[in-house]
Amino acid sequence: MKTQNKELLENYINYLENVKNYSDHTTTAYKNDLEQYFDYLKNTKKNLFDNEDFVDYLFSLELAKSTINRKLTSVNNFLLWSSKLNGRLHGRAAGFGLCHERPAQARLGDEKARGRRFRNSGE
Repeated sequence: MKTQNKELLENYINYLENVKNYSDHTTTAYKNDLEQYFDYLKNTKKNLFDNEDFVDYLFSLELAKSTINRKLTSVNNFLLWSSKLNGRLHGRAAGFGLCHERPAQARLGDEKARGRRFRNSGE
């Protein structure tokens, strides 16, 4: 994991524990989910907001939908938090919705597929 990402993650977990008062169990789950996301980015040579194939990657691991939803929620919340650090929202920060079925063609930019296959609590 890049030093900058590791520092961001540590600051975010600190934020969850001390500002949001999340439980140890929740912060551990978030940390594990985000470490998996960072590993995915490293292995695919993508940057923090370059996350278009992450949903397909999670489905390729044959995880339960509830697990995938938790991981996507963890990443979404982290990306929203990190994008606000500079006082601006990154255009792709809120790209994931919650899964209802395998998104064969759903990508962040594919609004039609995303609307059909995802329920995005931010929309």
